[in-house]
Amino acid sequence: MNGGSLFHVSLAEYQSDILVEKEADHFSSNLLMPSTRFLQMAGKVDVGFAGILPLSEYFGTSLTSCAIKYVAAEIRPCMLFKWSSKGKLEWKSYSKSFYEAKLGTSLAKDESFNRRIRNSPTDNAIQGISPLPKKFFHSGSTVGSWFPNTRSFKNDIVIEDAFPSESMGF
Repeated sequence: MNGGSLFHVSLAEYQSDILVEKEADHFSSNLLMPSTRFLQMAGKVDVGFAGILPLSEYFGTSLTSCAIKYVAAEIRPCMLFKWSSKGKLEWKSYSKSFYEAKLGTSLAKDESFNRRIRNSPTDNAIQGISPLPKKFFHSGSTVGSWFPNTRSFKNDIVIEDAFPSESMGF
């Protein structure tokens, strides 16, 4: 407004900590995937990445923005981790019901995966293994392997999906 430039480095895919970038990501996600239509379509597909992939194609959005919308929409209690290509946690998002389950503390931002759960979907994706014939890895893991401080649910099984992406980590 005062004639100055608002130029800043723009990062796509929910990578920026700049408020205006976060708002732009949120706005575009809601514009392209209206909640009512998203919930309607999500009820017609499989759960997890098996459903997120066709939802992303249907709405013409990135896998990341669709996965974040999926988590926020409470389709199922779930958590989403975004890893760098070097295996460091960039950010995480979880559904309200997943948070309310009080499983304990998971990994922190910038924490390294360090092959924490060998041969898990996340480990395979970080190692660069191809997820053929599907586009993602899918397997069960114990709650205790992701939330080591949990007491009540340590041996319960959670479904873990991992989608590798060369350009964005995953």
